[in-house]
Amino acid sequence: MFMVLFRGDYKSKALTKRTLINVILPADNKSFLENSVDEVEKPYKTLYLLHGMFGNCDTFVSNTVIQEFAEKYHLAVVLPSCDNSFYLDKPDEFLYYGKYVGEELIDFTRSVFPLSCSKDDTYIAGFSMGGYGAIRTGLMYSEKFSAIGAISPALITYFLDRARDDLDCIMDSRQYAESVFGSLSDVRGSGKDP
Repeated sequence: MFMVLFRGDYKSKALTKRTLINVILPADNKSFLENSVDEVEKPYKTLYLLHGMFGNCDTFVSNTVIQEFAEKYHLAVVLPSCDNSFYLDKPDEFLYYGKYVGEELIDFTRSVFPLSCSKDDTYIAGFSMGGYGAIRTGLMYSEKFSAIGAISPALITYFLDRARDDLDCIMDSRQYAESVFGSLSDVRGSGKDP
């Protein structure tokens, strides 16, 4: 495998904190390593891949074959860490997860890595909570992404009214749902309802 894995953090204005990211890049020295003249075309097409609940930027790196996928398809993959946020903005806490993924993360990674600035070469996808985030962010920032992918997306907006106060499970807890989505009666048909 000839890919490069960058692991680091930077100070995010949208999140008002330092945040972790992983970036997988196809190796640009593949021709040297394989003793061939093939070059990996730059700038790279890019997939922004969003983790699910209880995940972070390491989830896909540790538990999937995303590195081999990136290498096989000559694709850069950006993996942010976005807590259990559903990739939604929380202005009262100065945490703008949607804006972070849809704007700041794209601008930052394009300025640091050889990533294409073309919408046609930029994709977003995610798993579970990240699938919800990919659909919503991809639609909200449709001028940035040419394709959206969702693996078992947690499209829970039609079930939020079933959240209960007496449950210990975070996924069914009204307190958690309200902390993420705000007033549950206002979610359907809003910008939080893809």
